[in-house]
Amino acid sequence: MKKTVKKCLVCAITSLLCFAFASCGGNNIPKVKPTATPDYTDADNPVLGLTLGENGKLLLDGEPVYAYGVNLFDVFVNKRILNPSFDIETPFRSLHDSGIKVVRTCMGPFYENTFARYYYSPEEYFEALDAVVAAAEKYEVGIFASVSWCINVLPDWTGEHMHEALSNREGKTIALAKKYYTDVVKRYKDSPAIWAWEFGNEYNLGADLKSMANVVGTFLPWIERSEADYYTSYDVQVFYEEVGKAIREVDPYRLIVGGDAELSSRPAALRKNDSWSPADTLEDIVDSTKLYAPDPLGGVSSHFYHSNRFGNELPDYSTDEADKTYDKWVGWGIEAARSLGKGYYVGEYGPGEALNNGLGNDDMWNECVKHLLDSFIRQDVQISLGWLCINDFRTPEKLTGFYKDWYETIVNINTDFRSHGKQDNIDRYWSKVKKTIDFDEAAHKVTNAFFCCGNPGTVLGFQDYYIDLSNGWGQSNYNTDASVDIVDETLEDGSTCKVFKLANNAENSKTMIKFDSLKGISKDKRYKLSFRLKTTGLSGDGMLVKIGSPVFFEQTGIKCDTDGTWQYFEFAVDGPSIQKSTYSFTAYFEGQKGECKLYDLKLVEVK
Repeated sequence: MKKTVKKCLVCAITSLLCFAFASCGGNNIPKVKPTATPDYTDADNPVLGLTLGENGKLLLDGEPVYAYGVNLFDVFVNKRILNPSFDIETPFRSLHDSGIKVVRTCMGPFYENTFARYYYSPEEYFEALDAVVAAAEKYEVGIFASVSWCINVLPDWTGEHMHEALSNREGKTIALAKKYYTDVVKRYKDSPAIWAWEFGNEYNLGADLKSMANVVGTFLPWIERSEADYYTSYDVQVFYEEVGKAIREVDPYRLIVGGDAELSSRPAALRKNDSWSPADTLEDIVDSTKLYAPDPLGGVSSHFYHSNRFGNELPDYSTDEADKTYDKWVGWGIEAARSLGKGYYVGEYGPGEALNNGLGNDDMWNECVKHLLDSFIRQDVQISLGWLCINDFRTPEKLTGFYKDWYETIVNINTDFRSHGKQDNIDRYWSKVKKTIDFDEAAHKVTNAFFCCGNPGTVLGFQDYYIDLSNGWGQSNYNTDASVDIVDETLEDGSTCKVFKLANNAENSKTMIKFDSLKGISKDKRYKLSFRLKTTGLSGDGMLVKIGSPVFFEQTGIKCDTDGTWQYFEFAVDGPSIQKSTYSFTAYFEGQKGECKLYDLKLVEVK
């Protein structure tokens, strides 16, 4: 899904440019000074997201990170905002199951109609964003969060033309942008799922092009484009600087990037001469890149589409023509970024117009993607994000044909990264940023604390538990045909552990385990409660299990099938709900006999 700006620019570039690499020389790149990094040794305060290391390396948990992912573009705007019932967890679950660790997604307005939700109904707006972040946290997927996709949304909202809006440091648009961006950053800066803040999508594409001033789209019928909407790369630089400083005041370390497309071969000529000539040198490319990555921005992005360099036709991949062009094309971006001490990643890539216009076939498009990815790997691109999971019919679990092949290629690359230890720090990162309160057998040594956290004697979780065979309202012995025991259980892997067994020996009974006096729980934090459960011998078609506080009716229900196998369940809960007087695991047998077993109960604090 591309903006009109991009489509128009691609046409202009492909028809007017003759890409010239002969002038490139990589021997004069200045040395990059080491970049200060945060303290990764503080176990109580793990560093969240990506940070910038020496020589432009992107770091996670203090080490270079390698992860190839996708654009999961519209889970917020087109799904959660327009369709609140959309199952937002499914795509993240599929990514997790495939071993894909990172995505780029729109976490803000695409057009002004979405921004109106933030402006007039912020609770509804952020509730939808919360769902995106919660799903990413649950399935341990990092996000490049594109905070305001289209460059014109905020200017159009304030009524300022593009040039004034982006360049006036005291103007209405920059003031609004500072408020909006920092509202988002403040809300999610403590989420381990946010790997980087991205300003938006391809703000650089319309810069320095006077012909683009009148074609920028808008949802507001009263907006009239004019020459005043012509904006330059210097204007974008001012916007990045001013809003970037506001972000950095809130989030001191996490990577900030623009989200721009790759530069044309002649940005300096356009900027200086309002002309497509002469062809830029590498030094010109460095100067242009610097405008789109001013401090405090720490990274440079490129969006690579085959058609931007070869037009609509796909080359003959039996020769090395494409590989040479791709390597030079990618190489310039990397050299420019690293010469400035900035990180580098590929925010989008794909066949481009050859695919969009139906030119070629699955085999040819796969060749295109393969050669692009091979070039990224040859040149040590740490993060690349394919433009393929962008609509409902192309969410990961629904991919077919070329898109499925493309996705599997990315999966295989990540598998190779893992086999070479290049993603060990990703697993370590997630284990650090989630504080797990385990309720294990060792805690049985603590009086009245079968479930708790840490070594015996340190009670941070449920301090006590008791069995309630009543109807949940304190009427003792209401259900005399139910029982709860702690028994030994042999698991599927052959190991043995202690489990709770809840049995119902009569119809229409309820059995409850209550956990009291939670300690170490903060009302300001979010938690994940998880456990494993299996049912056997049910006389009906399934048992309803509830987790929550029965006094305050804050319960979440699940239907557990009677197949005799262990099933894994988890719930998102917040501090206030589990600080109430009791928290219970309740088995509603719903008019049937049977039993269920429970173990591996965990309460996980999500930082």
